[in-house]
Amino acid sequence: MLRLTAALLATALFVPAASAADLPAPPLPAPAAWSLTAFGGVSWLNDIDVDDDFGSEYELGFDTGYLIGGAVGFTFVDWARTEIEVAYAGYDLSELSEDGTKLTGLDADVGVLTVMGNVWFGFNMLPVVGGPVDTAGSGLGLSPYFGGGLGVGFVDGSTSSGIDWNESDTGLAWQVGAGVRWNFVSNLGLDIGYRYRNVSNISAGSGFEDFDISSHNLVAGVTFNF
Repeated sequence: MLRLTAALLATALFVPAASAADLPAPPLPAPAAWSLTAFGGVSWLNDIDVDDDFGSEYELGFDTGYLIGGAVGFTFVDWARTEIEVAYAGYDLSELSEDGTKLTGLDADVGVLTVMGNVWFGFNMLPVVGGPVDTAGSGLGLSPYFGGGLGVGFVDGSTSSGIDWNESDTGLAWQVGAGVRWNFVSNLGLDIGYRYRNVSNISAGSGFEDFDISSHNLVAGVTFNF
């Protein structure tokens, strides 16, 4: 009788332990879907070549400019993120030439406002809020990415030269780029990247052909996930 009681007691203790061991691990918290990003950086506007109706060719060069902006993002899978981005870039004229002859005493600037929808592809694009550090799915660490965007650009230029560029114009805007995000905590990351940006078919006024505005950009930003 004593042996039977001991056997039953051992069985009662063993079965719950075995059942607990067989249970799957509790799931990680769901990934944070939304993100807010603020960024800024330096921008190099490519020279602008403009031809007029009389056969003259103008070339405009610009000093190093700046780029600032923000974006609202949504991550639908852990390797892709969509964004709505608004950015502004500003540049000052450094030199202008007409048919190869440099003109002096001129003042000009260009402002470019863009609104684009972006898609970025990468590894662990967004961390799991509250997830374990340095484990699969946590999103902590370095996350390289690439992608691009498409939208609309609003260009405002003014100059005291023969180009009567004192009006705003709108064109197709697009960008491609790549970078690395460092998620140093579960819901906050630093981002460093490169963007090539373009706005097409911009007018410099009556009597001049349309042209494209393109730039190379190095940007740094902070992303908050929630």
